[in-house]
Amino acid sequence: MTSPELERLVQIGTLKREPGAQTEIDGLVRSARSRLTDAGRPDLAMESRFDLAYNAAHALSLAALRWRGYRSDNRYIVFQALPHGLGLGPAVWRVLATCHQRRNALEYEGYLEVDERLLADLLNAAEIVYEAFSGWVRSRARKAEQAREKGEVAGSNMATLTIEIPEDLLTTLQQSPVELERDVRLAAAIDWFRRGVISQGRAAEIAGIPRGDFIDELAARKIDSIHVDFEELKREIGLD
Repeated sequence: MTSPELERLVQIGTLKREPGAQTEIDGLVRSARSRLTDAGRPDLAMESRFDLAYNAAHALSLAALRWRGYRSDNRYIVFQALPHGLGLGPAVWRVLATCHQRRNALEYEGYLEVDERLLADLLNAAEIVYEAFSGWVRSRARKAEQAREKGEVAGSNMATLTIEIPEDLLTTLQQSPVELERDVRLAAAIDWFRRGVISQGRAAEIAGIPRGDFIDELAARKIDSIHVDFEELKREIGLD
């Protein structure tokens, strides 16, 4: 799902759009949980625990970014996108930014300045990212289920359309058939709404997403979410 703030980062070349595969995201989360468990072991050296916790936080942050359909190979940018991707406050971002600086000092200068307090803050920040990401995924799943249930109710009046595409297109786009279907439905809904063929609510229904998410998609593309019928407006204000 696109975000106006993340789209701005794409425009300046900081992020790039790339659909995230579910297997990739699941792998990142599993890896993060395993690292967080090991980072909590007091018998390990402080440097090892810090490295485990840092990489767990990065894996979780990257999972959230990939879920939204974006990628960055820069770890700092991955952390920087958290407020826009998960809506987390500055406290978490400051901890992760500090730990990123300490990790770079270790990697490039061979020196690590870390104590129990910073490690505890890093572990807590990673857990917050995990809980926020998990909550966001659960919320999206509930909304999708609600939209699906509504669609099933209205489905009796909807037709099925089959589109043939070149076999190599999915590979070129790096998308699954389900992801491509979603993008095609969304593109069609946005185009029809932009041309005034259908209403905003109808467009969201066709796209298969909640109305609020459809408005976000319009904003990401700089398309007005409100269309004014000037003839109707003139009648309402008594100019006819």
